[in-house]
Amino acid sequence: MTLKSLLNHLLRAFGIGAARGHSKAINRENLFVRFARDRYDPGDLMEQFALKKPRPVSGGWEWELETELGEFGITLSDANGSPAKEEQAFLLEVLRQIRTLDNLVQQSCEEDCVRTGLGPENCDLAIGWVCIEKQNLIEQTLALSYYGLRVNTEWDAKFKRDAAGIWQPVNFLKQAAGTDPS
Repeated sequence: MTLKSLLNHLLRAFGIGAARGHSKAINRENLFVRFARDRYDPGDLMEQFALKKPRPVSGGWEWELETELGEFGITLSDANGSPAKEEQAFLLEVLRQIRTLDNLVQQSCEEDCVRTGLGPENCDLAIGWVCIEKQNLIEQTLALSYYGLRVNTEWDAKFKRDAAGIWQPVNFLKQAAGTDPS
C-alpha cells in the first residue's frame, strides 16, 4: 500500500473525504469544531475610532480600523455633511459590544460546520465592514459584514437590540435549531 492510499484510507475511516467543489465533507457524529473567541479588542477599536479622522465618501463618512485579522471599515451615512453625533454614539456602543457580537458569530460558525458537515475553512470569517445608517438607530438594528479568511465568501450577521438593550442575532443561531430566523 502506498503512502497516498494509506492516507486516503485513514481519511475515509475518520469520515473525511472530498465533497463537491473544494470543500471537505466531515463525519458529523465525531465532529467538534472550535473557532477562536475574543478576537476583537473593544477598547482598542474605540480608541482608534476616536483618534482617526474620517474620510468623506458618497453619502457619509468612513474609518478604517486595524485589527490582528486585518483592516475593518466603518461607514456612517449622513446627509448633512458631517458625521452625526447620534450615529457616532451608536457606533461606539457597537464597538463596545464587538467582542460579544463576534463571539455569537463564532458560535454560529461552529454550529454551522457541524450541521452542514462542511470543513471549518468554509466558516472561518472576519469582520470586513460595519455600516451605520439613521434607519439602524430608529430600528435598533445592525449588520456586521463578514468575509472568508480561507474561502471566497461574504455574509452579513444581522442583530436587533431587544427591549433590555441586548443585541440578539436575527439571521443566524436560530436557524441551526430549526426555528424561523426572522
